[in-house]
Amino acid sequence: MIHYRYFALLATILIFPRLLSAENLLDSGYIPGIGIVPHALTRASVELPADTETDATATGDATTATGDPSTTGTESETQSASDTADTAQPAEPAQVQLSLSGPQPVPHGKVYSRSENAGIVIAGQDSWYLEEFDLLERPAIGTTWTSGEISRQISWLYYDDTQLVRTRVDTNATGSTVTDYDRSGHVLSVVTGDADGKELTSIRNSYGDDGTITESIEKADKTVKRTTYIYDKNAFLIEKRGYTNGVLNIVYRWKDEDNWTETIYSKGHVVLVATYVDGERQKETNAKKR
Repeated sequence: MIHYRYFALLATILIFPRLLSAENLLDSGYIPGIGIVPHALTRASVELPADTETDATATGDATTATGDPSTTGTESETQSASDTADTAQPAEPAQVQLSLSGPQPVPHGKVYSRSENAGIVIAGQDSWYLEEFDLLERPAIGTTWTSGEISRQISWLYYDDTQLVRTRVDTNATGSTVTDYDRSGHVLSVVTGDADGKELTSIRNSYGDDGTITESIEKADKTVKRTTYIYDKNAFLIEKRGYTNGVLNIVYRWKDEDNWTETIYSKGHVVLVATYVDGERQKETNAKKR
């Protein structure tokens, strides 16, 4: 006779068709929107530790031998053994549940995951991550709860119907970071703001037709830093210039990747020239004023 636990297992499979262990889903150690987490954590799954599984298996074997009415032992002994086996069996792993107030804590100190066409849920003891997909099954919104409160939310916008991210918005309690990309995946701009939406810093980049960066402008408070890049015909960087509030303050010039010079300016005048050979700074430097 099939035990009722098998019916419970069948019902679980029908209700949660894509329940996965974190070991299967997160074998790489990467959680989208969260980043790399300790490998020991991602390898955790809904399975019991090996020693517990061994004990449960041993108990189940004893139940089969004792619980069969055709073997020795009275009916009451059979029922008692069956009850003992029920007690020894582990409880079904808690399923990921969402409520209006957000995900609820998951017991056992494990990491659980659930994947569906609409998104994925990854849950731990004190933190949860819910990633919702758009109609094309691309990540649209990723929300992290910590101790029952939303601690971080990331959203993605795409170029048309492609998988190419156009804008990524990362928001937490202190503010937000908005990153824009071109169709080649280059970062066009990174803008940070406070919780009230006031812009704090910004970086805006320009690129050539070959995809090499040609200019970068960084703003923070009243300081504006501009960096320009010059390449040879083989797209090798040969010169990099740095300006602060429109005034040149440093120039790098490369002969090759291991040999270059660094020229420092102050108020428009050269104050130091450092030479690097085979990647090492030489003791001799030239300092002169113009």
